[in-house]
Amino acid sequence: MNIKTIISNTILFIAIIGFILFFNMLFGVENTLIGVSTVTAMLMLLERDLTIHPVSNTFKLIGLNVAMGIGAFIANANMWAGIPITFVMMFVIGYSLSYNLRNPLYFPFALQYLFVLAFPVTLDLLPIRLSSLVFGAIAIMLLQLLVNKKKLTKSGNKSIQEICTALQVKIQGILKGDLSESPDGQISKAIRSLRKMIFDRRADDFYLTEEGRIRLNLSAALERIDALLKTVPQRDGNEEILNDLSLCLGLIGESLVNKAKAEDLSRVFADIVEKYRRQKIAFPIILKVLSNIDFLIGNVADLHSLQKEKVNLVKKIEQIPEKYRKVTFGHRRHQTNSIKFSFAIRIAIGMSLSGFIVDLFEIHEGRWIMFTLLSLVIPIYERSHKRVRDRIFATLVGSVLVLIVFSIFQTNTVRTLILMMAGYLMTYIKVYRYSTIIVTFSAIGSVTILSGATELLTINRVLFVIAGTLIALFLNKFVYSYQMEDANKDLKRMYQTTLEAMLVEVRGLLQNKDSSHSNHNIRNLFTTTTMIEDRVELNLQSQDHPERADWLSQNRSWAITFYEMFMWIEKHGISETTSAFIYANSKQLLEISAHAKIANDVNQQMIRTESMEDKIVLSMMNDVLVGNEGRLNE
Repeated sequence: MNIKTIISNTILFIAIIGFILFFNMLFGVENTLIGVSTVTAMLMLLERDLTIHPVSNTFKLIGLNVAMGIGAFIANANMWAGIPITFVMMFVIGYSLSYNLRNPLYFPFALQYLFVLAFPVTLDLLPIRLSSLVFGAIAIMLLQLLVNKKKLTKSGNKSIQEICTALQVKIQGILKGDLSESPDGQISKAIRSLRKMIFDRRADDFYLTEEGRIRLNLSAALERIDALLKTVPQRDGNEEILNDLSLCLGLIGESLVNKAKAEDLSRVFADIVEKYRRQKIAFPIILKVLSNIDFLIGNVADLHSLQKEKVNLVKKIEQIPEKYRKVTFGHRRHQTNSIKFSFAIRIAIGMSLSGFIVDLFEIHEGRWIMFTLLSLVIPIYERSHKRVRDRIFATLVGSVLVLIVFSIFQTNTVRTLILMMAGYLMTYIKVYRYSTIIVTFSAIGSVTILSGATELLTINRVLFVIAGTLIALFLNKFVYSYQMEDANKDLKRMYQTTLEAMLVEVRGLLQNKDSSHSNHNIRNLFTTTTMIEDRVELNLQSQDHPERADWLSQNRSWAITFYEMFMWIEKHGISETTSAFIYANSKQLLEISAHAKIANDVNQQMIRTESMEDKIVLSMMNDVLVGNEGRLNE
């Protein structure tokens, strides 16, 4: 921890307290918890960029919040009506705000519904409550506009510069024969961070902005260079091309913030290409490096020439293909087996039935059962095990802490200061087990200050947590259970289908010579592969079987190559002879038994052609044929 972290966390804590106090002043103490859930949503949603459609997204948030307010009011008025209303609200929240390829965002909105359910208002105060919910939705979008409006530009430049610098470090390691400090993890993390920003900033979950399109190309070329460096023998006659590559990477990083450096870069690269052209170099590694540098330089130039008013321009030149939706959303014949549906149905059943039981038997503070369910009913069954253990541990420790601390400090003023300090500590603690200790301490402590019954509240809290835990365990195990094996199978199937779809786009380009109906699709498919990989790696880490990720790196290489082939052919074109050859043989790339024959034919074609452009794209095709043991469906 450094001073910068302390300062930023302190400012964040003061801002949170200030917002909640302001919210309380505007809408009254009965709506304070809506302010708390709003802050939670504001911070969680910052990881997503909602500013591509700020108006429509604001109205969506307002609609969801108002529906929660009205629904909870009716549910509190009639416990029988509360069953279907709570079921529908929780299903909508759980289904629409959980994702196949991203972290879920349901929690702050589900928490908000529980707050308005647990603390009802009378009819005369309903307009104020609805106003607070509308204000909360607007506040979420205002923070989005403040923080994320130019996120792709600022953070995108930073990520690309970080990748270029790390690649230069890697090149120096290769030249020195020392890769003990290879920055592979840093490169991969920066590339994926950039792709996530691009993924979030699409219109209609499909159309890339002009800036997003260019930065995706830059990320693809840099990733390809990283992959190429992993295959370069140490100090084996490649010093010249590696030094040239390092020089260009340095200029690329500088050129993002200095247009004059971009002009220097073009001149330097032109000299490099002419040097190798005179030498009639045909080594695959040199051809691949040159093609990627060329691609990088072209996109850096496009980025500099992009006018401000066109940064977020979206060219909707085609309808979103149904086949793309089937690939990315993992459509299957039985949709009830999907992760989204299974989670939504479980959380909806748990919340609606537990809420009904609490109302039917008028269990005082029984809503803690529902809060526990919200924490422990999670999409994948295996991940609930550790969370259950952590929740019970945290509740017991937090309850004991309240008893000890509040028995020592008797005055409400001191207790309030202690609770504020606990809230401040939350900004530093990210581990669920320990953050939940503070949540338990703060929750029981806050109610104790109002009621004074510390022992009773502590015992009740523990009992309600145990009851909620047992219900959550039953739901996760027996109600539309979705396990890690199901998740991995779905992700592998989605990745395989995505690769096949990318190859279809390459073949379509070779046949039609018109990329206007394909480039959106292949770009989305390419970004989708990155999102799938994040999910797969997360699952593999939780299963503690890193060796099972071998197939992932192989298929990642395929995805990069298909995208690179498409972009190269689209930009440079190739001869009719080479185009016909690739089209005739490309379909067999998905047939492993034919790989040996194709590889020989590709090498013969590379020998026959005189064009450097044709040699480059043929070398890409050859890459796909190497190392087929990592096929995703095996």
